[in-house]
Amino acid sequence: MDFSMDRYRLREIFVGLRESRLLLPPNSLHGGVDGVVFLNSLAFFVDTLMATNYQLARCMPLLSLYNYIATDICRDEHLAVRGRLMMVRALVRTNALQSAWRLLFSISQKHDQPTSLLETEAWDSLFNEAPEGPPMLSGATATYSPFRTQEEPFSEHNKGALNQLLGWVLEDEKHLEKLGSLNAITFKMAQAEFTIAICASTRVFSKVGDAVEADRLGFLEKVEAKLRALWKEVTGNDDNDVHTPGACGAEGQAKVPARDLDEKEGEVTVEIRLMLAKIWEIRGDSGKAIQEVLYAMRFVKLLAT
Repeated sequence: MDFSMDRYRLREIFVGLRESRLLLPPNSLHGGVDGVVFLNSLAFFVDTLMATNYQLARCMPLLSLYNYIATDICRDEHLAVRGRLMMVRALVRTNALQSAWRLLFSISQKHDQPTSLLETEAWDSLFNEAPEGPPMLSGATATYSPFRTQEEPFSEHNKGALNQLLGWVLEDEKHLEKLGSLNAITFKMAQAEFTIAICASTRVFSKVGDAVEADRLGFLEKVEAKLRALWKEVTGNDDNDVHTPGACGAEGQAKVPARDLDEKEGEVTVEIRLMLAKIWEIRGDSGKAIQEVLYAMRFVKLLAT
């Protein structure tokens, strides 16, 4: 069964059986559990599968259930977007790139948001029926032109789809209050991870200066700039040139963050350095990739002190 988020919704499968009471109400045998605790339990199993890179397809049914509960039972936009971003990253790692692009598009355009209990129920529209949603910022709505896995990674159509993806934002001030800063950061990480996955596709180029290779390097530069800006956003410090001797501070140590980071933000900083290492690996510079990993290790040590 295909659990891709752009194919169907669980509420359409279980129509007529929607739960209107509290999630898992308490009884004589069980103390009950609220929606947030239940969703955090699902997220734990998803994070474990993704951290170990073990049978990532198993994440799909868990995240489909997560999205159903967050959107249609808890009706919480922050939790719904969190689950969908986890789904995007799982889809990218299973090479379901077209589905991942569609899901990122729906998040950026605020499709299928949780509704209040007093609102009239309405079935979701397919993307090809409602390709445009309300703009995140003032300006025109986004056009629907998904990434095509049946074409070359850097065909003209796919280059346009990648540029469109890198241009999406979740930083509308009013909307960001509902989503939370961590979801906005995770959205940028998902954009970077998608683009890196495309650039990491194996190919043989005929000569130095090959046009497709130039496209690949161009997108890597865009992603690197996005990740270094994200590093500054999270830590409050300009990204050090870790490849210059002595640039990391005294005795090669990383800079102390400008503010205290929580556990999730600490994980984000490590993922940023590992993505930068992947970029250098794709470029063929293993030495600089290793330096990025070592910098991540020094930063983790700094956070632990």
